[in-house]
Amino acid sequence: MSASTAVHSNAFNFSAYIETGVDPRTGQYTMSIKLPALKGNALQGPDFGLTLFYSPLNNEDSGFGKGWNLQLTQVRNNLVTLSSGESYKITGTSSSTGRLEMSEQKLRHFDLYPEPAGPDGAERFRVEHRSGLVEVLKTMGSGAGQVALPVELHSPLGHVLYLQYTPFQNGHVLLSEVRDEDETLLTLQRVGNSRVEILCYPYGGAGGDPLARYGMTLSGSDLRVSEITLPTANQARWRFTYRDV
Repeated sequence: MSASTAVHSNAFNFSAYIETGVDPRTGQYTMSIKLPALKGNALQGPDFGLTLFYSPLNNEDSGFGKGWNLQLTQVRNNLVTLSSGESYKITGTSSSTGRLEMSEQKLRHFDLYPEPAGPDGAERFRVEHRSGLVEVLKTMGSGAGQVALPVELHSPLGHVLYLQYTPFQNGHVLLSEVRDEDETLLTLQRVGNSRVEILCYPYGGAGGDPLARYGMTLSGSDLRVSEITLPTANQARWRFTYRDV
């Protein structure tokens, strides 16, 4: 990210960085872009991490352009994937605790439990992390896009973040808002087939403007991300090109 700042010294709080490499398991080039975590409930937490991830094995456009996604903890087709990117297949259920078991989980740094369905009848899960963070997931979407995603994040101190989603194409849902107990921390909107707008603290800046604005430009017939604009005075950006092999 450029050293130029758009929000006085606060812009340094919105720096982002790219991690790239070849996945040794698949031989495919992947990329993750870590945006700054959002601090909820007057810095008392929980935090909401923002990581955009690209994989050439992902042929879907679930709202962020082909191959791109926001890394959120999810349960789909008996597979749990954490926001860190770790994935484990659910292989059974403990008869004594009800915990969903994963035979590949050698280090027990989180526990996964089924939750009672809500008023809408949707299947729910609870992820308890060793850090004390608890994520409540709700199944949403339809068809190939059906997945359980976080709707609440609970900190060890009892504070909560609430996540809302909006329907997208082909049964997918798209994260649209993150709120704490007092204010909106994030809004996200897909603008047609040309752009994704990510607003951090959308009403927290001067005159009620966003404190930080990121933009993802989509290009080509397959709507891939061609550039990401950062919240700097000179609108610094990363540009991306793709080659089919």
